[in-house]
Amino acid sequence: MTATTQKLNPVELQKLEKDGLAVLDDIYRYAQSGDINNVTESDMNRFKWYGLYHDKPKDGFFMLRVRLPGGIMTADQADAIVHLAETVAPGRVEITTRQTFQLHTIALRDIPTVFQTLESVGLSSIEACGDVPRNVVSSPVAGIAADEWLDPRPFFKALDEHFAYNSDYSNLPRKYKISVAGGGLDATQAPINDLAFTPGRKEIDGESVLGYNVWVGGGLSHEPYLAQNIDVFVPADPELVVEVARAVTLVYRDFGYREKRNHARLKYLIADWGAERFREEVERYLGHTLERAATDVPPAVYSGDVVGVFRQKQPNLYWVGLLVPTGRITPAQIREAARLSREYGQSEIRLTHSQNLLLPYIPEARLEALLAEPLLQELQPNGPRIQRTVVACTGLPYCNFATIETKEAAWQLAGALDSRVELDVPLRIHLSACPHSCSQHSIADIGLQGGVIRNPDGSKNKLPAADILLGGALGDDATIARRVATKVPWSELAERLGNLVTTYQAQRTSPEDQFRHWAKRQSDEQLRDYLGFGQPETEEGVWTEEGSWNKSR
Repeated sequence: MTATTQKLNPVELQKLEKDGLAVLDDIYRYAQSGDINNVTESDMNRFKWYGLYHDKPKDGFFMLRVRLPGGIMTADQADAIVHLAETVAPGRVEITTRQTFQLHTIALRDIPTVFQTLESVGLSSIEACGDVPRNVVSSPVAGIAADEWLDPRPFFKALDEHFAYNSDYSNLPRKYKISVAGGGLDATQAPINDLAFTPGRKEIDGESVLGYNVWVGGGLSHEPYLAQNIDVFVPADPELVVEVARAVTLVYRDFGYREKRNHARLKYLIADWGAERFREEVERYLGHTLERAATDVPPAVYSGDVVGVFRQKQPNLYWVGLLVPTGRITPAQIREAARLSREYGQSEIRLTHSQNLLLPYIPEARLEALLAEPLLQELQPNGPRIQRTVVACTGLPYCNFATIETKEAAWQLAGALDSRVELDVPLRIHLSACPHSCSQHSIADIGLQGGVIRNPDGSKNKLPAADILLGGALGDDATIARRVATKVPWSELAERLGNLVTTYQAQRTSPEDQFRHWAKRQSDEQLRDYLGFGQPETEEGVWTEEGSWNKSR
């Protein structure tokens, strides 16, 4: 039921006809036949409610995304992923920017086997996709970072238990993403989530109370928006956090836009209503007013980099972050990570927003032996500075929206820059293969949105290219990156970005003067000059009003 009268788009009509969660029996029926042609268009869309997307070229093979709250999994669960990848999901295994695994090339007939295998180890793909609350993310070092204010694990677990497979929320206007922070080393990308909880402390009735401030309306894709603080503080009680999250989500369910799919995320409702009106509606749903937001808050830091060896807050324990090349990991590497987690740690593995992997709870006395293990020579904890935070979306050949291959292209580009520039601070490069921003290129230091351009030799084979966005950030100085150049041939990127980063390194005032701070001080014209484009009009090309270099492309 909605509180507004709207003309519904076709997907909304499909959802009214049959809820997404109601497709499970049909999935089993379709799998028994094994014929992809039997699957109706509307049911194919509902497959997303069970974490399934039809892989390119839509010939009967699927990508499945696992629901993994906070990116934390056991060694036994990792073994189950290995088993699936070696038996019924022979395509690429990927770590995503929302701290989970994606498996590719699953045949229709094998989907029930995947579901059963996941269930046998306490995993699921339910609502990993679709117009529902997705996988709840948190800091990859939740509960182990020395400087966190709150351990977010009880909170994101409570949220996951409440929202997963709950028909109250199985028909939201669009996908819905939640994050829970603890403060400390690595923030949880709060500004780009639909609903985010960030730690704070305030005095209530003469007592100092820890809890969460509430943010709503973040999201990227074609039109990136940063979340707004709605001036609400929730004491650190999982039941209270769930209560507020429920009200926020119901307001979105009942008032969110359903006429156009590309204008249905919560960010658009917040942009129109504003934070105050939204908060008032949340309070109306709750039946009581809420505490105003805390002003005593920890610094919100986001580097994206937890690769390396770090001391935990638990005495004599460390976590070791392993560098996974743009999230591509083999079944053998996952199996070995599971073994190492058992032998050296506490049978726990964590996945990060930068598509890397952590082994926590390593005793100090075992560190040397762990670091000598063969896997850590492949997935190096001391990997190159730029490669350790480079992020790439799925891209070709699997994604139906992708225009270019991303994984290897981004890795090689980052490697070329690492060989040219020696940095002592993180530099985040994110590559997306289309405007959907699955790699989150809009909040990267250097964001790249892939595309293609005409081949100068006149052939029909188009060449890979990218728009360049600069100066994005998360944390206290969260900023959407500025698009300063478009349609730049991929073959030119390493040299041009190398010029840019070298200029930053020469001009920065101190190591604390990070790339995003420096980029903010530069005009678009200056940044283009540092990229090596020269003056706005040259024999080489012309800058159009849209910022395209060489409009003939």
